[in-house]
Amino acid sequence: MTTRERHVATLAGRGCTNQEIAAQLLITHSAVEQHLTRVFRKHNVKRRQDLS
Repeated sequence: MTTRERHVATLAGRGCTNQEIAAQLLITHSAVEQHLTRVFRKHNVKRRQDLS
């Protein structure tokens, strides 16, 4: 997992919305979705709650 993917996954696991994550990391909403998609695939995760 890349550093950025780890940051996004950590924030998502803490309950942040994609918009909140994007604002905090200064990236687009779309980039957040792409990072989460890759994290979900790499770790066979189905729900955000499973990221924590």
